[in-house]
Amino acid sequence: MHFGIFDKTQTLVGGFVALRAKLKGISALIDPTYAPHCGLFLQKKIENGFKRNQQIKKVMEAITTCLNAQKVKIISISFPPEFNDLQIAQWTGFDVKVKYTYRLDLKLSLENIISGYNPKLKSSMQKFFNGELLASPDLSTNELIRMIRSSQKSKNIKKNEAHLEKLAQSFIEKNKHATIAYKLTYGDNISNVTFCIHGSKTCYYLMGALNKETQGKNAGPICIHQSIVEAKLRNLSVFDFEGSSIPAIESFFRSFGGELTPYYRLQKCPSLLKRFLK
Repeated sequence: MHFGIFDKTQTLVGGFVALRAKLKGISALIDPTYAPHCGLFLQKKIENGFKRNQQIKKVMEAITTCLNAQKVKIISISFPPEFNDLQIAQWTGFDVKVKYTYRLDLKLSLENIISGYNPKLKSSMQKFFNGELLASPDLSTNELIRMIRSSQKSKNIKKNEAHLEKLAQSFIEKNKHATIAYKLTYGDNISNVTFCIHGSKTCYYLMGALNKETQGKNAGPICIHQSIVEAKLRNLSVFDFEGSSIPAIESFFRSFGGELTPYYRLQKCPSLLKRFLK
């Protein structure tokens, strides 16, 4: 669902997206599948601090009023890191939860970015830096789906495979200008893939997969590194690792030296249903 935010003259000033879905059969409004947040945007940036704060308060008041009007039992919506004023949501009965992601500043030189990597990470990619390995940008939708399906069999997320296929087709096949996707091949086998998408400023790492048979060859970081390089070449400002709240994933993403950045999620549901929001 697309939501528009309008001023008193009915001029569009911003918007966001959300997905109407079922959680265990219960109606819910949540972040779109595989999206890091609701994508809230505002058309005009206000320089005056007081007026900017006033605008955010009014925008959040409009959003919470809109969400409260939705005929769903569960609401769970995340916001981009730059929107951190959710006081209105708290005042109107929403719970506000903090989540974390790592973000790399792509305005830094590539040398400075790499210098921030964990030394062990850089060491594991030495063959890549020496030119012995090459990450290729010609990843196909079928290759991505096959790798994700293979690596995530044990993670029970097969239910989202149809969404993933539509997303991959939409970007890899139809919107390559907004897609950064790489694969690394050993012999006849793909060992590692990375799939990122971007807007005008931020590149989001959506997912990756590693062939367990080649895991010992340290292929994991190479496609992510190449995606970072490509994002910088496209003059993007930020590389966002799109959530870093799972300990094992956090420790890996931390190795790339980004800044740990909080972002916020507002939630609302009857007390008996809160277990669905964990």
